Amino acid sequence: MQQNPFISIIIPVYQIQAYISRCLESCINQTFKDIEIIIVDDCGTDNSILIAKEYAHKDSRIKIIHNSQNMGTFHSRIIGSKKACGKYICYLDGDDFLDTKTCEISMTKAHILEIQEKNLPDIIHFGMQFFPPDWKRKTPNIITKNLKNQNILKKVFLQPSTPPWHICSKIYKKDLIHKAIQKLDFVNERLVMAEDVLKTFVITLLAKSSCGVKNKFYFYCENTNSITRQINPIMRDKRINDLKKIINILEHLQEDNELSSHQYFYPAKNKIQNILLSVIELEYRFDETKNCIPAYLKACLKSLRYYKKWQTYARIIAFIISFGKIKF
Repeated sequence: MQQNPFISIIIPVYQIQAYISRCLESCINQTFKDIEIIIVDDCGTDNSILIAKEYAHKDSRIKIIHNSQNMGTFHSRIIGSKKACGKYICYLDGDDFLDTKTCEISMTKAHILEIQEKNLPDIIHFGMQFFPPDWKRKTPNIITKNLKNQNILKKVFLQPSTPPWHICSKIYKKDLIHKAIQKLDFVNERLVMAEDVLKTFVITLLAKSSCGVKNKFYFYCENTNSITRQINPIMRDKRINDLKKIINILEHLQEDNELSSHQYFYPAKNKIQNILLSVIELEYRFDETKNCIPAYLKACLKSLRYYKKWQTYARIIAFIISFGKIKF
């Protein structure tokens, strides 16, 4: 009888045939071999799954799950998590990739903590970087300090100006993930934009221990076909709709006494909602509607009502000194 793998890497797949090979190569070549790779087919129409099947034929650690219909990233990750056999779960988007030492160094750190404290940590943090590098975007600081209970949420969501809430730059105990899934069982909406902040928020609320490594193991890649990168009005409105759904779901979480009794629940929830409201305003910066104040400048200024970020000030300054030519 085959022993269960130690880490399950879960990859939702939708319309990423140009990237899927790079993603899978980064998984199968992990120096830590005790893994399984779960691909969740979200009913795309390109050759992504055909490519994945070729890899699965060569590597028995790769398993493919087929959604009955397009479910979106949020639910695809949940479906993959429920099928995971590993003690830990790592999430990876199919257009991104991992350093090949991600699992090995993360688990080494986890086992050092186990020796010290008699328990494996709930979360192992590591860093992310943009590929190719992008001067306009700053990655969040890496949380390397050993943390306990309430201080995990405080460190992740309250202390940084840019919270490291990406779900993909961490490894989690499967039991913790399953508990978080139960807490979010009421969410039926198809979510793509900002869905990771919702899941990371609940996971962090429930976590009892965490540690981290300083390495930037996760490569977040530019995919111009991604919904998050398209600036046309239809995609913009879809993103805004998702962001509003997340804001409303966060309100609903107040009804869960276990979650809302956390010392930092309300400060963190309010901060997240303000950041998302700021992002909603920024979504309108490429609107071509003619006004006395340019739409780009107006959107940036309105976003500052909710949350002040240096990137927004940089956008305003660059726009003004370039006479409206620089927009990002």
